[in-house]
Amino acid sequence: MRRGSESERERQGAATRGAVRAAGMAMVFGIAFMLMIDGLLPTTTASDRVGLFTTALMVVVAGILWFFFIPRLWFGPSRVLLAATVSQTVLLALVAQTGGVQGRYLPYLALPMIAL
Repeated sequence: MRRGSESERERQGAATRGAVRAAGMAMVFGIAFMLMIDGLLPTTTASDRVGLFTTALMVVVAGILWFFFIPRLWFGPSRVLLAATVSQTVLLALVAQTGGVQGRYLPYLALPMIAL
């Protein structure tokens, strides 16, 4: 009887991990898509456009590495902290490429705090 409950817990754990992974992928690639759309808007300046497209590419590359090449167990309980650190670094690059603290993309630094 105990064996059945263990396998049920394992299935539930796998289902939860799958749902969390899907949500994480949707968030990461959704943010990259949002940056690309923002870069395509006619009101976006040429210099901001380059920064937005570069950052979108960085987000896609980081997402591909994170979800498809880095094993889930590598960072243990620090995995979420590392993901937040990577996302903050990428968004700092966005702010640096689009006018710094005077630029209009400074509020994007709040995205990881809201999402995570």
